Amino acid sequence: MAVKRQTLKLVLSITSLLQIGSSGALPTTINQANVDCSFTVPVDGHTLQYDLCPLIKRGKYRVSRDVETPPSITRIHYDISLNEYISWDVTLPARDQCEQGTNVCMTVISERPDHRLEPPRTIYVVPVAGNFPDRLLNVTAKVAQKLDSTNHAPLKLTFHGGLYIGISQKAIFTFVCDPTAAESSEPVLVSHGDPLEDQGNHKLTWSSKHACPIGGYPEKQPEEPPNPTEPAPDPLPTARTVGPGAIMWVLRFILKA
Repeated sequence: MAVKRQTLKLVLSITSLLQIGSSGALPTTINQANVDCSFTVPVDGHTLQYDLCPLIKRGKYRVSRDVETPPSITRIHYDISLNEYISWDVTLPARDQCEQGTNVCMTVISERPDHRLEPPRTIYVVPVAGNFPDRLLNVTAKVAQKLDSTNHAPLKLTFHGGLYIGISQKAIFTFVCDPTAAESSEPVLVSHGDPLEDQGNHKLTWSSKHACPIGGYPEKQPEEPPNPTEPAPDPLPTARTVGPGAIMWVLRFILKA
């Protein structure tokens, strides 16, 4: 009997430990970023509809820029994966890549062309946007100012969640409506956001036919007034003025009579 009681207590203890461990367990990291690729944006009393799925779900991109910084060359790379988190490379040290859950990662590398045997130096590794335990991607959308009077206003998406030595980072994509753009168009780096001096704003532009609104614009109003349905009334007769010569002729006629 005593053995059974001890066995029961042991089972209950193990069950309690499992429950405590289950309640405090961290969520499993998933590879899908689950970014919504359809947007509705209110503007001027109506709502514009956008479908960016062909761009966001297409895959991964790398946007680069080289800057001459004698005696070295500074290479700025942006790895972008808006549909999935950027893959974690187990062969690289953790300090040389963005943390897991990153969608936009900025890497800055310095090279010495005159020292071929000297390996490149990693200067910055900045998680610009992503989902992290204490920070969320939180995509926001708004219509930007029109570039000219003939085209649609660009759509601006901001991807949040980045943090670098205490400074918030975000990726700002300006999607420009261009029906003639190639299907394979990719984002272009407008200005790399210095993680320390540019308030963490990393700006890119993306021209595509998929950046055009698919609905929501009001019907176009006619530019000229419509033709009248009834004939216009005749104008009033023009009044004639009586001159002084006519008045004198009338007076003479009366006096003779």
